[in-house]
Amino acid sequence: MMERRPVSLVLVTSCLLNLYATEHFREITGSLREQVGVADFVLKEEALFIHREAPTDGQDEPVPVDLPPFVSEGLVEVLYLQSPDEEATFVDLSAPIDDGEAVTAALALHRGCSIATDDRKA
Repeated sequence: MMERRPVSLVLVTSCLLNLYATEHFREITGSLREQVGVADFVLKEEALFIHREAPTDGQDEPVPVDLPPFVSEGLVEVLYLQSPDEEATFVDLSAPIDDGEAVTAALALHRGCSIATDDRKA
């Protein structure tokens, strides 16, 4: 298990899934100077599957995402909304952007973290 550092980089769902899909998640997150965090909501509601091409027919098939081992190893820290200010910011942001990005942005904003996103609107 890695030594826990304060989270300084919070991932939105798409970034988390893209890293996971590389099949080098452990190596990539382990090589970062930043401690990676992800919102509990993202883990429970959004980062559930990636899609891979099936070897037999070439059709995309869902593959379950298994992040608990990376959490246990300290490569990813699960973050929860913990204050009324974080919750209020989440509510404010959930109108213009989706819930996963809104909760991630609220956590990053209130905790002084960077956010990894591929959504210009977020």
